[in-house]
Amino acid sequence: MKGAAKDAEAKAKGVVGGNFGSSGASKAFTGGDQGFISLKLDSVENINHNTKKFRFELPEAEQVSGLTVASALITKYKGPEMEKPAIRPYTPVNDECKNYTLF
Repeated sequence: MKGAAKDAEAKAKGVVGGNFGSSGASKAFTGGDQGFISLKLDSVENINHNTKKFRFELPEAEQVSGLTVASALITKYKGPEMEKPAIRPYTPVNDECKNYTLF
């Protein structure tokens, strides 16, 4: 196998196996019974009439998300005037970033 193809295959196997890069950083989202965690909204970017990009800060500065682009994240927000919380699924648009971006 050629060098580039071998590197691509090794990288793909690492993602499938849950080894997201070699940074060794802890993962913010561990799944299972983790439950909801609080995140600070860093910024909101309007993409078009019905799409926004939300960027959140992870709990620790050196953490990575631990999710892949094919994952989904359930969010929950209850404002002061809201009777029930708004619960929405979002899709990550990038892997292993220190600020987490969702569409």
